Parts: sequence; C-alpha cells; structure tokens
Amino acid sequence: MNQKKFLLFYSVLFTFLMYSCANEKGKTGQNAETGYDEQFINKSKNKTLLIIADDRSGSTGDIRKMNANDYADIFKAYAEKHYGQIAVRVIGNPAPQDKQLYLLEIKNYLPYQKIPAKEKMSIKAKIRNKNKEIAQQNLIIDRENQQKIDEYVQTVIKPHIIAYKPYKNRDITNVEDAFAHIDKKISEPTFDNYDNIQVVIISDGIHDATRVKKPLKLNPTKHNDKIQVFLIGWKDTKPFKDIKNVSEFESIESFKSYYKQNQ
Repeated sequence: MNQKKFLLFYSVLFTFLMYSCANEKGKTGQNAETGYDEQFINKSKNKTLLIIADDRSGSTGDIRKMNANDYADIFKAYAEKHYGQIAVRVIGNPAPQDKQLYLLEIKNYLPYQKIPAKEKMSIKAKIRNKNKEIAQQNLIIDRENQQKIDEYVQTVIKPHIIAYKPYKNRDITNVEDAFAHIDKKISEPTFDNYDNIQVVIISDGIHDATRVKKPLKLNPTKHNDKIQVFLIGWKDTKPFKDIKNVSEFESIESFKSYYKQNQ
C-alpha cells in the first residue's frame, strides 16, 4: 500500500470511529446516559437547610451590617448547589412578631431519565425527547427560584431584617433567644432527610438581654453530624464547642467569597 492510500485508509477509519462515538452518545454534544444536551446539564444539588441569624443591634458596630445585595448573593450561591429551605432571623431585640424565622423554599431540578444501553432506537429517541423537555422545565425552575429570591429580599429581608428597629427602643442583644429558635428549627423532623444544615451567624456574640450572665450554647437536639456553623465577627466560640464543624470569618466579604466557591 503506497503512502497516499495508507493515509486515505486511516483517514476514513478515523472518521468512521468518530461517527460511531457520536452515535453512541445519541448525538454529538449529548450525554450518553440521558441523551440531553450538554448545555443543559445541571450540577447535582444537595437538600440543605440554610439558617442566617443576623445581629442588627447597635453593639455590633465593628461588623458591617448585611445589606440586600449580600443576602441576594448568598441566596443565589445557595440556589446554584442546593435546594430546600432558607430561614432568616434577627438577633437583637425585635418586636414579638419579628422574632420568627422567615422562610423561603427553593425547588430542586426535575430528574432526567436514563437511556438503557440495550434498548430499541425508537425508545431511546423518545427518552431523549423527554429529557429535552425536562431540560427546558429545569430552566424554568431555575428562573422561578431566582424570581422567588428577588421577591424574598424585597418583601421580607428589607422590611423585616435590614429595617430592624429595637422593640420599644431597648437596644439589647438577645442571642440566647435567637439560639432557642435555631435549636428548635434544626431539630424539626422535617430535616431528618436533609443532606446538610448550614447555620450562618453574623454577630460579635455579646449577649446582654438578661442581668444574670449564663453561658450561651447552641445545642440542637438532632442532626449534629449534618450541621456546619459559619461565624462572622464572633468573639468566643465556646457556645459551639459541641458542634463538630465550625468555621470563623473576619468579614461578610470573606464569608461570601468562601461560600460561593465551596458550597
């Protein structure tokens, strides 16, 4: 075989192999297992409870207060890799009706159907078409989640968290009361099947709501193995000595940077 024929032979063989590989995937740019376009691949998400406890009292002057953009950034970073429930609560001396945890539900993507390797081409084609529909629905879910986050920031975070005023002008920091709400929330049976529980606390940790000074403690009755606590500006980590995973951050900016990259 002369050189020209040799090169032609291997050129045809290479083209055939590439075509076969593309067909094995269903179509070029499609996933072999599901048949949906690569551009629609959504990263797997964890079912996660995210709690943010935000100290808005006057004693935390050395910590920059969270603003609407901070909340939106954190929520959108959460929605990229997680679904489930977000809960936000003020630390300070809120009015009785504002001591609650304000909740937001984030939806998960719909699952794609796998294409069995040993199946008729007509069935594979139907599954591929179904997965394209699911991909479009997931894009809609993503947009809906972003819209819910924007609405939550505007109608809940701004008026109930950022615009916080101390009840009857008593500017005290009731960390203990906030901890009690967080403990109860984490221990709800709802979160038995959750993958993660993330607790973000923005506070110096100085509790001055009661005359009798007793040690603070975050003490959820369940799910310790799932809990990750993020502390921003906290002075003393003793209240968290029984929590397995605790991370400290000097500022909101450093926490946001870490959360976006690692969560």
